[in-house]
Amino acid sequence: MMADKVGEVVQAHSQHIDTENADARNDAPADSKVVWADVWDNRRVLAFCMLIFMLPVNFGYEVSTLGNLLAVDSFLRRFGEESGGAMVISAKDQQILNAATTIGIFTSAFATGLLSDRLGRKRVIVLACFICVAGILTQFFASTIMHLFGGKLLGAFGFGLGHSLGPVYVAELAPVKLRGICLAIVTSSIYYFAILSSK
Repeated sequence: MMADKVGEVVQAHSQHIDTENADARNDAPADSKVVWADVWDNRRVLAFCMLIFMLPVNFGYEVSTLGNLLAVDSFLRRFGEESGGAMVISAKDQQILNAATTIGIFTSAFATGLLSDRLGRKRVIVLACFICVAGILTQFFASTIMHLFGGKLLGAFGFGLGHSLGPVYVAELAPVKLRGICLAIVTSSIYYFAILSSK
């Protein structure tokens, strides 16, 4: 009698698993091609993904632009010093500017876990976008190398927060058919805009 009940339970459980697997197969798209209807149906999710995409876009543009700015006359007049009859950015100041990105991303790696546990991933990503905007504005209005360093530090910190959490959140948020595209955009935006900024 007990063996019959156990057998019934096992059979019912296996039928339940088979039903779930069949439902999963039915939910999977027969045609894996992405069409505009998929984009439109998921427009709110993709709009938030676009916010996340702005972080690597900003970082890619900024990283490739700094090296070019060191030779721009208006930048040299504003931040440079005279040496041998020409305006130059000293080696020390160049090191300071280059260090800002490394320090910002390094510190954000530690802050990401703490902040996301307290505030949640979505809020931290939105906060990262605001920090990046603050970094951009600080750099725009900078009048000294240290002021510029602070702006770059803020921008890199915001990027580090967003880039740590962004791909994870996009993977959870994006629909299955669009997940690969969204993740590819997040990671490749840095390089695309680094290339575009050099044109």
